[in-house]
Amino acid sequence: MEALSKLADNSIDSVVTDPPYGISYLNNTWDIQVPTIEFWKEVYRVLKPGGHVLSFSSARTYHRMTINIELAGFEIRDQIMWMYGQGMPKSQNVGKKVDEIQGNVRRVVEVKKVYKLQLHTDSKRTKVPYEVTTGDSEWEGWGTGLKPAHEPICVARKPISKKTVAENVLQFGTGAMNIEGSKIQSEDQDRHPSNVIFDATSVQALSIQNPLGEKFFFVSKPGIKEKLIGFEEGRNSHPTVKPVALMAYLCKLVTPANGVILDPFMGSGSTGVSALCSGFKFVGMELGEDYYQISRTRISQFELFMEFIPTKTSSMKKVGKTKKKKLSTQGSTNMVGGIWGGLKLVKVA
Repeated sequence: MEALSKLADNSIDSVVTDPPYGISYLNNTWDIQVPTIEFWKEVYRVLKPGGHVLSFSSARTYHRMTINIELAGFEIRDQIMWMYGQGMPKSQNVGKKVDEIQGNVRRVVEVKKVYKLQLHTDSKRTKVPYEVTTGDSEWEGWGTGLKPAHEPICVARKPISKKTVAENVLQFGTGAMNIEGSKIQSEDQDRHPSNVIFDATSVQALSIQNPLGEKFFFVSKPGIKEKLIGFEEGRNSHPTVKPVALMAYLCKLVTPANGVILDPFMGSGSTGVSALCSGFKFVGMELGEDYYQISRTRISQFELFMEFIPTKTSSMKKVGKTKKKKLSTQGSTNMVGGIWGGLKLVKVA
């Protein structure tokens, strides 16, 4: 909020962000609640009339996120659904818990080697033995949750201040979506962008079920190479890194040429990387010191990520190489800002 208050009214063209979902992910304190109405009111203030907000959320708390955005004054225009196959099931084994209560003996059917959960460490990932067991109670095979396979993205817009969208874009450059620049290329024709985005694992299944599956944009979760690129020492320990291909697509969809994109929850910096790769200016904010440094590292080397920006799945085009400038730092009591080309990083102390 403090960093947002330093931005001028109507100075931002779009907001593309992956905020806390309010699900206490991995018991992280930063994920206790979704952004408040007061927060979104500040976002509303800095956005130009007609400026769009694309905000990721979770299936369980999307309604809270969206209601807060709407109550801050935004129009809810749509919902984009990013669907993927790499979700991690989070379901309690009810049969196992019943056996613990009743004192039943369970049989070991398999011993697997699984990676030990250690997201917030620089040490090498290690595998540990894990026993797969079965029991005979009537509740064997029952659980408490489904495998997550999608993330909803709220599509909101600050109301236009002119009578028509055409008049609004002429004055502010905002209010419309870049449909032509976001069309999905296929063999026969370019397809109108839809509000569903799949990951690459869905391509074959969709092609079998529906030959028109090529109508959709496909982008998977980032691999190890994308997560660690640019890090000579240490690791990218952020637990929810978004793919730059997805963020670049979203940035281009709602941002005018040479526009300024705001991400008030910078995290691992994927929005900033994608914005600069696509030729936009960027303002980012991050509370966590560790995540701020991760963002700083990735954004300062954004050219390295150009290989992950698709050129054939949509009509997005790669921008030419940008001359690299040194990332400088300017400090004050409550805020540290770095300016590099069109980049402005903001860290809330």
